[in-house]
Amino acid sequence: MAPLVFWFFLPSSWELGNVRAILTLIINFLCAVGIGVVSYSTWKVGALKLSRPQKSSTKLLSLYAPTGLGDVLDIIPLIRPHMGLGLLAQLIIPGFIIALLSAVAVTSGPIARYSTRVGEKVQQILVPGTLASADHSGIGGALVKWNATIDRFNSANFPLDQLADFLPDNRVDWKYSESEWNNSWSASCRWTERTAIELYMTGNTSNTGELFHEIQGLRHIFPDEILQDGYTERYTDAGPYRGDTLPDTLVFVAMQSHPNKSWDEEAEAYTNQLPFHFTIASVHLHNAPANFSGPDGGVTWGTGPIEQSWYTMANCDIKRVASRAPDKIDAYAESHIAHPWTWDYDTTVLAFRSFYEATLTEQTFRKEPIYHPSGQDLFRFYQAYLVTKDIQNYEDGNRTLSVAVATVELSVPFLAVFLLYLVLLGLAAFWFVVIRRLPYGAAVPRTKIEWMAQGLRESSAREVDASYLTDGWRKIGGELRDAEVVTLRDPAQRLYNTIQLGSQVRQQRGLDSTLKA
Repeated sequence: MAPLVFWFFLPSSWELGNVRAILTLIINFLCAVGIGVVSYSTWKVGALKLSRPQKSSTKLLSLYAPTGLGDVLDIIPLIRPHMGLGLLAQLIIPGFIIALLSAVAVTSGPIARYSTRVGEKVQQILVPGTLASADHSGIGGALVKWNATIDRFNSANFPLDQLADFLPDNRVDWKYSESEWNNSWSASCRWTERTAIELYMTGNTSNTGELFHEIQGLRHIFPDEILQDGYTERYTDAGPYRGDTLPDTLVFVAMQSHPNKSWDEEAEAYTNQLPFHFTIASVHLHNAPANFSGPDGGVTWGTGPIEQSWYTMANCDIKRVASRAPDKIDAYAESHIAHPWTWDYDTTVLAFRSFYEATLTEQTFRKEPIYHPSGQDLFRFYQAYLVTKDIQNYEDGNRTLSVAVATVELSVPFLAVFLLYLVLLGLAAFWFVVIRRLPYGAAVPRTKIEWMAQGLRESSAREVDASYLTDGWRKIGGELRDAEVVTLRDPAQRLYNTIQLGSQVRQQRGLDSTLKA
């Protein structure tokens, strides 16, 4: 099982590229600050030892304060086991931390890359869309709209237990939330998964539309109650032919309560309120016999057994939601609900063929596995078909819906390590800067400039005046500005380097100028 990784949402207005760039900069900056705090703390430990009243000396290397990876590498050749555990710890631990922080700084780009990502944050937003109406009986050839609507319904987890009265803009990544929708039609469906069946073609070419006469055995897959009077049946088929065979064919059969049931005697009009039953089946015929001598000279069913057959089905009872009954809503709302009570069943079933035929043909000729839509897929298309049919007045509307907004996410483990680092950094700085102070007047060199000044002080005390040992940093700093390293010879004529004070340099240059004059 993969470990859980948690993510923290950043403001949705922040862009991923900017977040990563700033995060890289922050990591580098804090690594530099951390190296500075480690260097100062390391020096402070040695300086505090030296400034104890009862102690007049300490190991010189205990005052070594590495300020970067180069300083860490410089100290490695001097490390020996006999140096003592305390001094070794004082040299190795800060060196390791500085090397680690240097590595983090170098890899700050990848760290920022893998500790951030683009995620989704669901927010309630006013979403534009289109209202349904009862003015249209069908729609054909709307493949792009059907595809986009199905994709959006699937990504939004729109349930298969209702019909939509409103279609949000498909460009908006909305998510279904039950409390935000009040659709007028509910559906209770029973699904039949892909099931094998034996079928036989009779070769009936009368084109009477008697599907159950043309394909024997097909009638048995349908419930008896929908084969009675009061139901209307429509079917169509999709698929290519090759020679005297139909390699792969999908037969779509739709059965629905007859629209005469929706007739209102008092209003003398067809209504859009009565419950009805809707069944849609998809039958996959593999290597079915073909006949090229149909009534119009085209390809029709042949005679003989079908090599293999399967079917899927959705059987749905559809009714108005009680809270959205005609007597519970006003006339405006009643005129803007889904309209499944349509006479145009031919267009409905033909839409299934239009939607699935191209994919079926390609898969057949490529000899790829055939996509056989499940009962859930069939009803999902029915939902998309109805709502795209019903919005053809294109009357705009708005609803507050849950929308997945792209936002930058920050890794929680990274954030935890980052905050822990800040706490430790702050505690170390507070302890060694504020709490652990050197006694008043104590001067222990720390930086490279201070150590150069210390070297100048001792050289000057030996060669010029011992009082330089007690001179303050201000005077030594003045001498340091013009000080030089000069090469001289000792009594044995061996070359050596020494430091000359700024005053000595100025005096020597004045003497040289006088001699030249």
